[in-house]
Amino acid sequence: MTNTFKQILLGVLLLALSAASASNEVVVIGHSSVGKLDVAILQKVYTGKVIEVGNVAVTAVNAKQGSAVRTRFLRTFLNQDEDKYTGYWTVRRYIGKGAPPRELPSSTEMINFVMTTPGAIGYIDEADLKPGTNVLLKARTAARSLPGEFSNEAHTLLDKLVHLRMLVDAALDFPEQGIDFLQKVNAPGQLDRLQQTMASVLQRARQGSIFREDIKFVIADQPDAAKSSLLNARAGADLAIVTTVAGTTRDKVTALPD
Repeated sequence: MTNTFKQILLGVLLLALSAASASNEVVVIGHSSVGKLDVAILQKVYTGKVIEVGNVAVTAVNAKQGSAVRTRFLRTFLNQDEDKYTGYWTVRRYIGKGAPPRELPSSTEMINFVMTTPGAIGYIDEADLKPGTNVLLKARTAARSLPGEFSNEAHTLLDKLVHLRMLVDAALDFPEQGIDFLQKVNAPGQLDRLQQTMASVLQRARQGSIFREDIKFVIADQPDAAKSSLLNARAGADLAIVTTVAGTTRDKVTALPD
């Protein structure tokens, strides 16, 4: 087997491993009274901003804090980590805007609660799905909802990877012609270009994540300069006292923008 063919085969194996890891995805499930959801509505449900879906009052439940399925759910569907999500609900509860979803310790309890409670919404590993469970949303569907140019580029990249895998599969089916066939279609060149494109996409994704998640800002100015009013406006809640007396807010106040 030549180095060229080994390189292509390695690329295909990496693709297969990616597909295998994706198969253990998180699925969002709901009571039979709840219809299909999109990611935007799901995010609002789990952040307490929506309490009805299609005229049905909904009750969201979470997996146990620190569990692997909860970590993947927060990352995949809410684009948050545990600290951000817990901090968000700490602020909301403090200002009287509700409490975080109830936590259930196992997938079995999650399924039983969701299937027997009208309006209930939860999530489990796809491997734990039972026949008859109402699946509202899957991680692969959520990925398709990525907006704009980045989404199109990601899906184009995936299509090209699948096409390259098909070429290698064909070469494996006809080994007597496999090497010549792969060289004829310049499979090594295709793989090299895909690797370069993937590196570029991942780099831009990391940059986007920094802008989306990790930028913190401080409101600082002279006394009586409306800093508390600006903070409340950005947080969507009355976190800081607003008066005509300069210097009323002396302690540090933090908030997540609403």
